[in-house]
This record gives sequence, structure tokens and C-alpha cells, in this order.
Amino acid sequence: MALTFPDSTSGTSSIMRLFSICPRVGKRGCRIVAKTAWRLRILLFGLAVREVEIDPQAEAIRLNSRYLWFFRRHHVFPYGDVEAITYGYHDNVLGASWSAHDSSDWFSVGLRLVDGKEIHLFHFIGEGSFTNNSMFPDWMYWGERVLDVEGSQERESKAFVELLSTMVRVEVVPSS
Repeated sequence: MALTFPDSTSGTSSIMRLFSICPRVGKRGCRIVAKTAWRLRILLFGLAVREVEIDPQAEAIRLNSRYLWFFRRHHVFPYGDVEAITYGYHDNVLGASWSAHDSSDWFSVGLRLVDGKEIHLFHFIGEGSFTNNSMFPDWMYWGERVLDVEGSQERESKAFVELLSTMVRVEVVPSS
């Protein structure tokens, strides 16, 4: 099975990336490495940085975190300890279930271990699509629909989840 990464060289994709904050995913040798988005590192003044390394040769996932510039944590999760990849979505807009709004997408990716513990890896955050959950008809919001922009967070989070699931050989389940 061929794995594909989001194309960051196309014009549409690079414009879409302006409206999202996603970890940077790349290769280091035969390993896949995902690191906290540079914009988030700037916003947090480097207070929190996370790097996830998937090593197919060692059959392990390494999670390296740094908090408050000095405190470091290192965890190694062998593939055998991972029961599933967790994937979740949350629209971060108040009143989203009953209003017309531009969604604020938060996709979360993590690991569910065989002992039931869930380990959060990354959030993929960005501008979502316009949604009308109000009592008014869609045509009343034509201006919002025409000028609606979306980020690449959904596409990039799905690609990352599929990549993790394929490499670790486990299923994807909803996060709790």
C-alpha cells in the first residue's frame, strides 16, 4: 500500500495551510517524524514542543516533549503496546449546534494503549467550513458561503492517522 503525504507544493494547498495549525510531518531516514507546528511554537514562545517519531525498524513510537523550556519527557511505546489510533473532532464554536457559523475545527490524534490509557499526540486546528444549523434557510447566508475558506487540518489529520494506522498495523477508533 502506497502512503501519500499532503502536497505542500501546490498553490491551493499552501493557501489552505494558512488557515490551519498542523504539526509538520516528514521523514528522517526510514522514520516518520511529526513535530509541533512552527506557528504554535512561536505563539507559545517555545514553552511546549512535542515530537513524535515512528520507527518501523525498532517497531516503536517515541514521544519527546519539552515544557517550560527545560522540563523534558521521553516515552517509548512499542507497537505491541498500542491497541488503536484514536481520532476525534470538536467544533470549538459556542452554540455550534443551533447557529449559523464558520466552524473552528479541532481534530485530535492519539494512541490507545492495551491497558486502556489514551496518549494524546497532536491537535490539528483550523478554519472550518460554514455550517447552517439555524432556523433560517441557507440562501440567507449566501455571502458567508461564497467567501468561505477552509484550512487543511482535516486532510492533514486524516493522512497522519492513516499513516500511523498503517505503520503500527492497528485500527482507528474514536477518541474518548
